Amino acid sequence: MLYGVKQLHGYKLRETNGDIGDVREVYFDDQAWCVRYFIVETGTWLFGRKVLISPVAVTGIDSANAVISVNLTREQVKNSPDISTDAPISRLIEARLSEHYGWPGYWGANYGLSNGMSYPFGVTYITRISDRAPTESKVEREVREMEDQHIQESHLRGSHEVTGYHAVAKDGDIGHVEDFVIDDVNWSIRYLVVDAGGWLSDRKVLLATEWIESISWGDSRVYVHLQKAIIANSPPYDPSQPITREYETRLFASYQRPGYWETPPA
Repeated sequence: MLYGVKQLHGYKLRETNGDIGDVREVYFDDQAWCVRYFIVETGTWLFGRKVLISPVAVTGIDSANAVISVNLTREQVKNSPDISTDAPISRLIEARLSEHYGWPGYWGANYGLSNGMSYPFGVTYITRISDRAPTESKVEREVREMEDQHIQESHLRGSHEVTGYHAVAKDGDIGHVEDFVIDDVNWSIRYLVVDAGGWLSDRKVLLATEWIESISWGDSRVYVHLQKAIIANSPPYDPSQPITREYETRLFASYQRPGYWETPPA
């Protein structure tokens, strides 16, 4: 099913014995275009601390009650490595989270979700053997080896950070990024929601992430490999309505592109 990030804002993250906290935003991978973590505010039981929870832990979503079920316990979350969501998330922090929860590191190889579906993994890093400190864990050693190779650049971006970026077609501005649409089958980001503003009578349009040409983080712009005319002819998007396969079929047909469901995964 497809969900807007704004739709998931405030959803309760729930384990067997109670709620862990509320979803605030997501960290996504700007290369693989997939969700890596939910940013969850734990509330009073953990003094409002924010934690990162991987979609690997999700066992189901109850839209009617705004609940995301996870296979974690409060004790696990309480004892998880402390992180600051106000600063970039380093690979070392991710490695410590991975080790604490038993999540496989997506940066090392492809792996499957608990529901058996493939999870987008982005770049596979190549490490080399170096001197090993006897007290460091296997995960920390692997991360240090990656640092030796100078391949530690993070590709995590907060959804709040990118919301508001200008969207630019091949022949001019088309509006600004308003939301992201997530596919809970493999946690990929299927679409950017763009508020097209006055030139399209304040319409909102969906742009598949596979049509994104590049992102300029310096000047907050997303460049799309499309002409404005073809965007203008696409079916309007109503955030209050679910995205059906029938709508997606019309959307991709208007862009003269094959649907992602018709093409085998890379």
